[in-house]
Amino acid sequence: MPYPAQLSLKFVARLALIAATLMLSACGNMATAPIDEKAATAAAGYGRAFGRIAYRENGKETPWSSSALGFDFLTVFVRAVRSGEMQFMSIVDDGRFYWPLRADEYVIVGYQVTRNRITTSRSTGRLFASFSVPEKGQSVYLGELRIEVDSSHFGLDVVDQYAGALKLEEARLSAGKLAPVKGLMRLEDRIGRFQRVTDICEKAWGLNCDSNYKGVEPLRPAGTPQGFPVTENLTPNLEWKPSTRSDVTYDVAIFESLSFLYGMTGAVPRLRGALVAYAQGIHDPRFMLKAPLQPGMKYEWTVRLRDGDTVSSWSTTSYFVFALVAWARGSGNGFGFATPGK
Repeated sequence: MPYPAQLSLKFVARLALIAATLMLSACGNMATAPIDEKAATAAAGYGRAFGRIAYRENGKETPWSSSALGFDFLTVFVRAVRSGEMQFMSIVDDGRFYWPLRADEYVIVGYQVTRNRITTSRSTGRLFASFSVPEKGQSVYLGELRIEVDSSHFGLDVVDQYAGALKLEEARLSAGKLAPVKGLMRLEDRIGRFQRVTDICEKAWGLNCDSNYKGVEPLRPAGTPQGFPVTENLTPNLEWKPSTRSDVTYDVAIFESLSFLYGMTGAVPRLRGALVAYAQGIHDPRFMLKAPLQPGMKYEWTVRLRDGDTVSSWSTTSYFVFALVAWARGSGNGFGFATPGK
């Protein structure tokens, strides 16, 4: 007969799967696991990508481990640029990774931290770091991706530790007969022109932040704060409540929105993908796209305030989903909408 602890773990896993299904009931996308190491040969068109991911929360780096008390692990999501195929990669122990990938262009679109104690919690964030595996049979060093997270700040940097990484991965590189090269991942260019960024919730910007919104409150499309309302056409009107300051202008950015399931119980309800439109220095609190978006797609949009060369941080909203003993939270999200179907 199973021990109570074994029953509890199975029960939690089952409920977590129910929670994931509830969160993504309208989503059929699935991120796949990486190919088996033995099958990922150079003859089959594969190389490797290696490096390290360091995740620091509130000034302390998280070690990824499990024990009788629970577990903590990090999953990153890697998207092939040409095919759009999404893979999920588990980051364990000290954060080092060694991924089997075909020769192609890739983007690390985001990550999810899963923590399990009595309940299971998941927090998701956007990364958008690009890299390439130029040739089959190569092992490309991507660098050390450093993620810094606290209550008011998100930082991202790539550090070159090539010499040390070669020593640490010498055995695997030698066994696989994969020629190592350095090709550090590239972080996304910053959006627009500015010299200084301040928090959008500072009183100087003339907005009222609360637990739902950090920044402006969206008005159109109707229902955009609650999910992904379908717009009337492919060039929707976006509108938001203005600042109390009449001398500021607004910048607007629109991104694709990604959602998918992965593994047995993992779920990403929403994650900002590629930037698809940007406008700067708008005087009125509204914006209409000139070029049409793709039909049948989900998007997220956001607004920041501008005073000359000083800009605010981007407006964000948050979600919280609870189902039985599993819950998920996300911050730094844009406002959603979906375009009419194909």
